[in-house]
Amino acid sequence: MSEQSQNKLPFKLKPEEYQELLSATELENISLINWHVQLLCKEFPQCGQVLKIGVKSENSIISDEKATIHHTYTLDVKGEKNGTKTLKITATYLLEFSSSKRLSNDFFEVYNNVSLHTTIWPFFRELVSNSTARLNIPPLTIPLLKSL
Repeated sequence: MSEQSQNKLPFKLKPEEYQELLSATELENISLINWHVQLLCKEFPQCGQVLKIGVKSENSIISDEKATIHHTYTLDVKGEKNGTKTLKITATYLLEFSSSKRLSNDFFEVYNNVSLHTTIWPFFRELVSNSTARLNIPPLTIPLLKSL
């Protein structure tokens, strides 16, 4: 790769630097720390389903070798015909990392865009399916992750 094309990469960290840091980093813990479900339409199946998923992540580097991410997904389900919100599910996960190398914001910029969703998305899919089943409405299965 030429020096000129390296400058066009979307991230400050080069792929080989990211891979080296990722190899030295361990995901110590994933915890669901906040979960909120709100059913806004009692006739949910008749309301239709248009899904909108919002994402928010906040990184905290605790020290050179430890860091956390607070990652929130918000699922809004709206009626097909009138656009009225029928269901809202919000889940915040805490991810705790340790590393034998110095962790940086540049590393987490790449991690959040490349690796984070593949780690957390299965947990959120399962939470949505179980939550809707417990609401006594048809279980909602959100799609496999392709891109957000």
